[in-house]
Amino acid sequence: MKVAGAKLSVEALTVKTNDNCTLVNNITFNVLAESRFCIVGESGAGKTIVGRAIAGLLPRGVRVSSGQVRVAPIFKGNSVHVTMVPQLTGAILPPLMSVFSFLNLVTRWNGNDDPLKREKIIIKLLDRIGFPSGLDPRHTRPHQLSGGLAQRVSLAAALATQPAILILDEPTSNLDPLTAKNIVQLLHSINLEEKMTLILITHDPRLVLNLCTEYVILRKGELFLKGLVNQLNQTHDSYVKQIFSLD
Repeated sequence: MKVAGAKLSVEALTVKTNDNCTLVNNITFNVLAESRFCIVGESGAGKTIVGRAIAGLLPRGVRVSSGQVRVAPIFKGNSVHVTMVPQLTGAILPPLMSVFSFLNLVTRWNGNDDPLKREKIIIKLLDRIGFPSGLDPRHTRPHQLSGGLAQRVSLAAALATQPAILILDEPTSNLDPLTAKNIVQLLHSINLEEKMTLILITHDPRLVLNLCTEYVILRKGELFLKGLVNQLNQTHDSYVKQIFSLD
């Protein structure tokens, strides 16, 4: 049943391959508007599959066999309801395009036909994500970006679509602790200032404990547990303690 006020409802979601192999089974949870929600689990638990199902980005040969995803209607100009940033941010950054050219393409795709307006939007986005003033985005290409900066540019591209819900797959993976901390702080400010719902897919307990308010744990393709992050220290379940490094 859909919860009143929820921006997103996942209802008895089952995802299978075309040869009938079940990837996730009977997953149900709700994500409230403007919340910071984590989907947690070990590798292979089905986290990314659920995220892709929410975003409508399931890979070829994979389908929703039963259940549904409901997104509350958002009327925000040409905004996209749900945008997803993949784990490998390099996969969405065209190697031969400059940062500016890439963001120009995204903003144009989002319905901004005026070049001067697009430029203002891009400058604002780059400032928002903390793009270094010493780098010229018109002449900086993806291979010249650090892992943290590539993640920030991917965030800028996602923000350009003005999503109501932003899904991020392992946003702190392969980042050093300081860079990961800075990304967490950026995501927190985006959530508060842009009133944007964040769904974070992760197995990093620091991300969950430092950023999220609610969580679900997936285990072997099924929902294992859901709850509030601020109540995690009350758990006695050994598997939950293991996942969140609470021992």
